[in-house]
Amino acid sequence: MFVKPAGGKPSGNYTNVTKTIQPARVGEGVVFGFKGDTEGLYIGPNDYNSVLKTPLGFDSGVTWFSLTGQRVCNVMVEAKPPGDATTPVYFQLAVGAAPPSQGERRT
Repeated sequence: MFVKPAGGKPSGNYTNVTKTIQPARVGEGVVFGFKGDTEGLYIGPNDYNSVLKTPLGFDSGVTWFSLTGQRVCNVMVEAKPPGDATTPVYFQLAVGAAPPSQGERRT
């Protein structure tokens, strides 16, 4: 089961994000956790190189990761236990354009 911690940091307080779309901006990290075996954790199948996955460790029974969008994209993050032929648990990360930098105006 995928979970997103309250406040964006690994903690015992988290929300189930299974089968949801999580928004992010290019260059921003989205922290998520996975309860269970991370052997089947998979980013893809669409454009898995468009996000940087960084392990954050294990806390409160959850293995935590950060995903940082490298460009505008939609990426599925899924997990399926090894040898399990059932539908994987997943969520989608929708990465949008980076916000304008200070002093920059978009039209």
